[in-house]
Order: sequence, then structure tokens, then C-alpha cells
Amino acid sequence: MSHCLMFSTSDLANAKVRGDSSIDPQYEIKTVYDKDAQPHPRLATVIRNAGGKEVGVWTRKWAREPDRVSIRGGAPVRLLEWLSLSSGFTSARTFRAPDGRTYAWKEHMFSTSLKLVDGESGRTVATAKKGPRRIEYEPEVVPILDAVLMAYLVCVERQRASSNSTKGTVQALAGGIQ
Repeated sequence: MSHCLMFSTSDLANAKVRGDSSIDPQYEIKTVYDKDAQPHPRLATVIRNAGGKEVGVWTRKWAREPDRVSIRGGAPVRLLEWLSLSSGFTSARTFRAPDGRTYAWKEHMFSTSLKLVDGESGRTVATAKKGPRRIEYEPEVVPILDAVLMAYLVCVERQRASSNSTKGTVQALAGGIQ
């Protein structure tokens, strides 16, 4: 891979993201409690580019309302419509990027990393390593990097939540054994 994004911290919900050729952040990610959200307050993860422009927003669900995502100021759409979970035994999450192409983040090598696959060519165009967190990508990804970053954040959060849920289940079951 030719280019790389590096995260300033392992807390991806609140991080600065810089490119491999810059000491200045290329993106800033902040998760805040949006008390003004309608109809109810909720968590929102916002991605801003180096110029401070909002390029992605992920608003968490409230009660029966679904998570929503907005890319580049577009109308918010249901997260599961934009980033759908593939059927079957795979944990791939597929999204349509602003370039009109379909991409899928897939777990790779025993969940130690993710790879981004172009749905048309089948080529891996980006890989993401767990520690330290970084995304290596091909030059063709540059025009859609904001959408790739948003989809990556959701995938990592969903993996974390799933892992925590599984650990809690195992601990509960183990606690019941005497």
C-alpha cells in the first residue's frame, strides 16, 4: 500500500488522524453528547477534515430510532442502509462510497486486521492494523477517504461491542459453574 493514515490514540472515538507525509492532522474525530439532537439527545461521532469542514457524522440510536450516518453533508440515512452487514458466515460490512462504487471492510487474518475490498474489481485497496491503529491504502482511495474512515470507525466499534458482549456472556456462564 502506498499511503497511510495513523491515529493519535487507540480511542478512535476521539482521535486526530494524520497522513504519512504530514505532522498535521488530516482528520479529527470527536464523539460528543449532542444535547440538541432531535427528537432526543444522543451520542454523535463527527469527522472533520484538516480545514475544519464536517465530512462525516454518525449519530447513535435512541430508543427505537436507528443509528444514522451522513457523509459530506448529505442527508442522514439509516446506518444499516449505508453500511450493511453481509449475509452468511462473514462479518463483512459493505457500503457505497461517494464515487458510486461498492466497498466492503472484511476481517482478515484471525481478526487482527481488516481489509477494504473494491466490490467491482475484488482488489484489496486498504488494510487496517489493530495496534498501533493505522490504515494503509492505495492512491485510488484518496477521493473517498472520508467515507472509508467513517465505515472503518463503525466496523471497529461494532467489533469492540461484539467482543465485549461475548466476554460478558462467557464470564456469566463461567460464574455459574461451581
